Amino acid sequence: PPAGSPPLERMSPEISHQETALHRPKQLAMDAESILPMAFGRYKDDGQLHRDDISKALAFAGFTQPDEGLIDQVFRQVSNGYTTLGLEEFLSFAKMYEMHIDRAIDEAFRQYDADNSGTICLAELEELLRNFGVKPMPHLLEDIMFEVDKDGTGSLDLQEFKAVMDLIRSRMGFTKEEHARLMVLFTRCDRKGHGVYEADEFNVMLSWLGYDLCDKDEVEDLFRDMDQDGNGEVSVEELMVCMMKVREREIAKVQIFLDAADIDGNGMASLNELPEVIKNLGFWPDMAAIRDTASELGFNTDRLELNIGSLWQFLSAYRAREGFSTKDRMEIEQGFRKFDKAGSGEISSLDAGRLLRWLGYSVTAYEKHGLIAAVDIDESGSLNLGEFMRLLRIYFSRKLHMVRKTFVDYDNGQRYLTVAGYRKAMRSLGFVDPHGNVPSAHPHDMLSAAKREMSKGHGDLEPNVPYLDLGGFVDNAARVMRSMRLTFKQNGGFTAEEIEQMKAQFEKYDRDKSGDIGNRELAQLLEDIFPKIATDPAMRPMIRDMLAEIGHAGDVCLDFREFVLFMDRFREIEQSESHEKELKAVEISKFNIREVEEFRELFHQAAEGTIQITVFNLLQLLRGLCPMGAKSSAELLQHMAEVLPGKASELLADSEAAV
Repeated sequence: PPAGSPPLERMSPEISHQETALHRPKQLAMDAESILPMAFGRYKDDGQLHRDDISKALAFAGFTQPDEGLIDQVFRQVSNGYTTLGLEEFLSFAKMYEMHIDRAIDEAFRQYDADNSGTICLAELEELLRNFGVKPMPHLLEDIMFEVDKDGTGSLDLQEFKAVMDLIRSRMGFTKEEHARLMVLFTRCDRKGHGVYEADEFNVMLSWLGYDLCDKDEVEDLFRDMDQDGNGEVSVEELMVCMMKVREREIAKVQIFLDAADIDGNGMASLNELPEVIKNLGFWPDMAAIRDTASELGFNTDRLELNIGSLWQFLSAYRAREGFSTKDRMEIEQGFRKFDKAGSGEISSLDAGRLLRWLGYSVTAYEKHGLIAAVDIDESGSLNLGEFMRLLRIYFSRKLHMVRKTFVDYDNGQRYLTVAGYRKAMRSLGFVDPHGNVPSAHPHDMLSAAKREMSKGHGDLEPNVPYLDLGGFVDNAARVMRSMRLTFKQNGGFTAEEIEQMKAQFEKYDRDKSGDIGNRELAQLLEDIFPKIATDPAMRPMIRDMLAEIGHAGDVCLDFREFVLFMDRFREIEQSESHEKELKAVEISKFNIREVEEFRELFHQAAEGTIQITVFNLLQLLRGLCPMGAKSSAELLQHMAEVLPGKASELLADSEAAV
């Protein structure tokens, strides 16, 4: 099956007495001695397991969605009239419960083996499972059949049938590949190595997997449901149940998105309808990526029509490639190799920022650190190619969220933007040209009222003319972002505004107006812009190396393009110094990456978007976290003077001093 193939479709919550055939435990046969006592211990109260908690204990032990009718029947046989069970009684209960399940399986198999051949085919298997309330997607059954049907006959005997049901239930409806990936993910997110997980780790997993549909309240509710003892932690088994429920909610929402995008009402998504579904999932829709994904799955892109099953399969594969086309993936891979100079398969967080600029993404240091924290789940401080591509996907997802929020901010509740509202929205997003002008929307994205006015040829549209709906605004924003990325990349990783500033600097020091800067002019420029570097003898060899990199080993004569490359190298030096300083501070303080990001968020707010914070703002920030009188404030300032000896007198004398 293709990489990222989707899991089992949502199962019916209504399961009859006969349907207990599907409730075989995922570990009972091989690990009953450990898993059952563990389940008992988790839900016992004063050494006894109450009848009301039997279902929870069975679910923990691997009997997902236990049958209450069968539980009552077996419970009456072992409880001797009491409402609780001791450990030995619970073990006897579980053994009898499994015996009933095995009999139900045998009976169900005989009913569907109509020709008494001792086997059932794929179609009969699908029908049998559907009769039990399970609606597996075709590709999942084919995947399991391939795994279980060892003799390759295309049919299953009784033992193979039992193995199929065990696999479906033990993997919670996930495919073999998906289940294996989840286990690897759980291991990587188990930062304490205790085999239990907290809510923030669950959040990280959902973001990593691309499940962006669950809002914060949904996630907290799911986690709380599994955290039965309220200690803020869940086991691997409980976490798998959480993942199953997340997937069920996602499938239900995808069905809603499919219905909304299904313009022709045939219950399927065509090639033209897919982008709307993808947008709702938090991805920027890319038609090249859509076609590449469909081709990868063997779908006919000329006549693409996807029902909920094939749509889920498509979306899983689209997520697996992070929404990038084959061409975009090749560009990202090329850039990654460029910055992975050691060939280790990983790049540092500093090089991740450089790679983002090389690809044309204008990302602030604050944004970059937040993105890295979202994907560096093992807190190694470096990223492999998959993690970097996931970083880009999260970047786009956040941009899409911001674009949608901006639309709502300026639509005045009308569900469309006027011409004036569009201009305000685009300015607030920073989507303007170097001269501060807002680009016009593409006619394809405009509402019919705007198109009619445009056809009259009266020049600029009136400010109050309905201009774009949400879909058109998102498509237009994506188009503008692509153009800005191309410009940013062509500018060597500088914004158009920064290029204009550098042109002014270049012209200032190009006193003879020759179109280049010589040795003397460059020396003066460095002293004015980078005084610390220009006056440090230790930096001179580095400056010579930088000039050699751009083709000047002897006398210097830089044109503007070379000047931009030279300035980019200086920027890298400054960022490297800041990066090393932060790493050293983290090493000394022993804070983990999550704590560092929480501090960064506090600092960013107090610094009001700059890279420094005043002493006054720092004191205000800390006073909001803990009581701090004059004595404590003075003590804090003394500590700061010790950490920053070069600023000691300034810090103690001036509350507006910056650090």
